[in-house]
Amino acid sequence: MLINKGDFKDEIPGLCEYMDIPSDHIMLNDAWQCIMDKETKFGIGERRALVNCHSHNQHNVFGKTKWQSYALADLGDQDNGNAEIYEALLVKYRKVHPDMQLRSTGFNYSNDITKELYVHTDLDPTCEHPNYFNIVLPVFGASRIDYYDTRSEEVWLPERNAKKEYYYHEFKPHLKFDPEFNKSRQIGHIHVDKPVLIDTDVLHGVQLLAAPRLAFVVRYNNIPKEMDFAAFKAHAESILNEVV
Repeated sequence: MLINKGDFKDEIPGLCEYMDIPSDHIMLNDAWQCIMDKETKFGIGERRALVNCHSHNQHNVFGKTKWQSYALADLGDQDNGNAEIYEALLVKYRKVHPDMQLRSTGFNYSNDITKELYVHTDLDPTCEHPNYFNIVLPVFGASRIDYYDTRSEEVWLPERNAKKEYYYHEFKPHLKFDPEFNKSRQIGHIHVDKPVLIDTDVLHGVQLLAAPRLAFVVRYNNIPKEMDFAAFKAHAESILNEVV
């Protein structure tokens, strides 16, 4: 369900902010090419066509969406062979913080602007420390992350993951598909046209503005309570601008 309201400033302090870090486009494009090579045995011409169709079925499905996720692990946190491909990239990002959620760290791809990511929060219920933040690195296409007022009486835990854990909230069913209700709860957004840091403990969804769209997500978890959004952002920018 597309919510096209967009009369907001392009950052929400403490929830979604642009990062002053390298784009890492060369490393990201190299990794994406390796993923395409891994995922298909087709010839060069047909492999290029994957950027537009991705009709093969060797990827992980990202939750309930029609996005295609190429994460470090499958939904059960089992190794799927992608970790080796991402290692040259992630060795850099581990210098920021060592803990990442495996099934949410990696490429997310969509070939159609109608395939938005539904409004949700993300949970990491088994971590020792409570904070978790995502760095989103755009590669191609265009998207916007919309944020929503999160009220406990309007959300629920809809289903468990492959490990039998609840891993996200969303609006209750009678509210989820009501576009006017969704518009009334929208509090802001950020366009993902450069690296961004986002807090996923508040309801958010992703609209595609130009497809195909590809982004790489580093989902950090198990971050100590005293390392809040502002502190983590400053720390990450300092580290990532020093790493060669």
